[in-house]
Amino acid sequence: MASQQQCTREQAIQAETEASTLKTWASVFTSYQHYKQCDDGAIAEGYSDSIADLLAAHWDQVGELNKLAIAHPEFEGFVIRHLDDLMTPVQSTVIRTQAKSSCPASASKLCEAIEKQFSDLERMR
Repeated sequence: MASQQQCTREQAIQAETEASTLKTWASVFTSYQHYKQCDDGAIAEGYSDSIADLLAAHWDQVGELNKLAIAHPEFEGFVIRHLDDLMTPVQSTVIRTQAKSSCPASASKLCEAIEKQFSDLERMR
């Protein structure tokens, strides 16, 4: 049984430095692989910022996210968890609209997970 890896001080510093500056799904995935054990507090907020920005401003790259999500379901969960109350109202509206009306057929499972997350967020408010 694998034990949960600890987030070292050095890892936390590096994760916090990069979490909010990730510009591609490949960079989000690489950061996730290196620092998922540090996903808390300001680091988690940084990931939320990068993920919301990628989905809202770069929906044309959702196919890349979908390929990563299919190959690594735990990464899909990480991305979905970071669709949270830190999104701006504009980001929230754009992401939800894109998931409903502009989802590639190959990404339907991912878009359904995104829509479910928005429904869950609304219920929690």
